Amino acid sequence: MDYSNPLLRYPRYLARKSGILGLLERTLIKASPGEYEAKLAQIMSAHIRPGDVVWDVGANHGHFTAQFADAVGASGTVVAFEPAQGTFRSLTKAVNFRKNVRLENSALGDSDGTADLYVSAAEGYDYDISHLAVIKDNPQLKSVSQVSVVRGDTYRDAHPNLAPHRIKIDVEGFEYEVLLGLSETLKSSQLLSVFIEVHFTFLREKGTPDAPARIVSLLKADKFLTQWVGPCHLVASR
Repeated sequence: MDYSNPLLRYPRYLARKSGILGLLERTLIKASPGEYEAKLAQIMSAHIRPGDVVWDVGANHGHFTAQFADAVGASGTVVAFEPAQGTFRSLTKAVNFRKNVRLENSALGDSDGTADLYVSAAEGYDYDISHLAVIKDNPQLKSVSQVSVVRGDTYRDAHPNLAPHRIKIDVEGFEYEVLLGLSETLKSSQLLSVFIEVHFTFLREKGTPDAPARIVSLLKADKFLTQWVGPCHLVASR
């Protein structure tokens, strides 16, 4: 199923607004702890090869970073991008002993510079979400810090030995901007896979409900085959 199809946006919105979709997601997660992310992890692992350079964009506490590091082996490298200071400290503690991981306390985006990092409550969960996406009319949204932002192309040009073979993106509604900053990297034949968690709710709330379809179109324009492996996980591969 193509979850980026505009015809599915409104039914999805109604399901989210009524609470049915959120309840279903939370029920599935609680019924099968770890299984929600395990499917995506399995798919990503099937793509990654020893020696690959993998970018973990939105590395969070390093759950996938560690798995990627195991998959690429001693001959590969994982570059983990995480802008939130507290989360970056946790990430560092979790993976700093791994010699094949490079940590970057910055976000990827469509321009180089700085940006406000926001925090908002995650509906139905016992934690907050940090993100660069500006969510409109959200009284729970607050800016907590300014963080460094770099275009993926800029980073690749500065570190040509770290040009990626695979990229994972989980950035809470900022995924389209990340891809725009990777415009030249996406054209590179070296890049073989892109794994994206598409945050439909954040994208709609920030006024860009068409972003999922634009993401798919952008990837297809650079000759990627796209496949939805769930309501929010998109895999693009060559």
